[in-house]
Amino acid sequence: MDDIEVGDLFDSDDSGRLDSAHKSDLDGQNWPEFNLDNDMSNLKLQVILEARGKPILTMMETIRTNIMLLIVKKKKEDDKIKGILGPNITKKLDVNIKDSLRCVPSHTSGDRY
Repeated sequence: MDDIEVGDLFDSDDSGRLDSAHKSDLDGQNWPEFNLDNDMSNLKLQVILEARGKPILTMMETIRTNIMLLIVKKKKEDDKIKGILGPNITKKLDVNIKDSLRCVPSHTSGDRY
């Protein structure tokens, strides 16, 4: 495994795609490509656009109110969860437990399995 290079693991098409995915802007951030003015399907973007045209205090109050509403919504969702793990983590854990039942250790040499 040590003599395999990263370039050997990917096809030429994949390596070009990965290179373009990791290119960054001048400030070192990878920003998603979307048009804020035309993407009105996202409710969070609608709130930003509505607040953008208001005076600064009204804009800050609108954003603060919406953040508080999101926190309350998440809190209500969290209160419905029984136990210490959420449903998505529980599903992933169950899949890993089922997969681990098929694992059988095999002796290689010495004290290694």
